[in-house]
Amino acid sequence: MGPGLPSQGNMHEVAGGAHVVYVDNDHMVAVHARALLASKHDDSVRVMQADLRDPAMVCGDPEVRRLIDFSLPVCVLFVSVPHGIADGDDPAGIVRA
Repeated sequence: MGPGLPSQGNMHEVAGGAHVVYVDNDHMVAVHARALLASKHDDSVRVMQADLRDPAMVCGDPEVRRLIDFSLPVCVLFVSVPHGIADGDDPAGIVRA
């Protein structure tokens, strides 16, 4: 969640065999990330432009459901974003969801 612009050593590169979905609400981040991943032809990695304040939408997305089996343990990385979520948006509830 909130990966920002991709660089070297991204999660899909270091997590050997893991299915990875990058989620960011910034259009340019999503476009850039998709362009970088397009050359890799890796069916286990996707980029999703979405608002992490809507975890039901993120987790219910068909591509996310295809890649992530929520009946198994899942790791979610919130990269430099929880502190930017207003208290009224219930950051703890978002993380819990």
